[in-house]
Amino acid sequence: MTKKLTQLGRAVAPPSSPDKAKLESVPNPHPDADYVVRFTAPEFTTLCPITGQPDFAHFVIDYVPDKTIVESKSLKLFLTSFRNASGFHEATTIMIAKRIAAAIKPRYLRIAGWTFLGFMPSFSAAMQWPIHVGDTLGTIGFWSAILSGGVCWYAWNAARIEASLMNIPLDREQ
Repeated sequence: MTKKLTQLGRAVAPPSSPDKAKLESVPNPHPDADYVVRFTAPEFTTLCPITGQPDFAHFVIDYVPDKTIVESKSLKLFLTSFRNASGFHEATTIMIAKRIAAAIKPRYLRIAGWTFLGFMPSFSAAMQWPIHVGDTLGTIGFWSAILSGGVCWYAWNAARIEASLMNIPLDREQ
């Protein structure tokens, strides 16, 4: 499968738009294990569709892979492709989540983005896929903590939160 990679190990120009960016995947090295892959993009930029001015954001992308994982260089190039694209933060967040889900079909995906508007108030957008009906209240509590700045609380409780959101018993046998 790695022979199909077109970007890794090569000099590649950043895609001119998100639509032209290609997300690539490689085999999951541990398909028998449930584990969380995390990507952070602390310097994400896109253009405001109204003013054309740059908007800055910090994205955190968590997913539990199934058969494949995202090849990281292709993800970096995909995220870079938004620099000259315009879009509202909420639409951009959902577009990123949908593209990742389509590319690798993860068991679970969660993305959160914090936009920094300089002198203006910042705001957040988030998406979780799939949404587990039984986890509705736990999910709301999780996002309330994360989106209101409870990052330290999250880090302290990360293992329990990850396990409960993914319906994984902490003491299960491998």
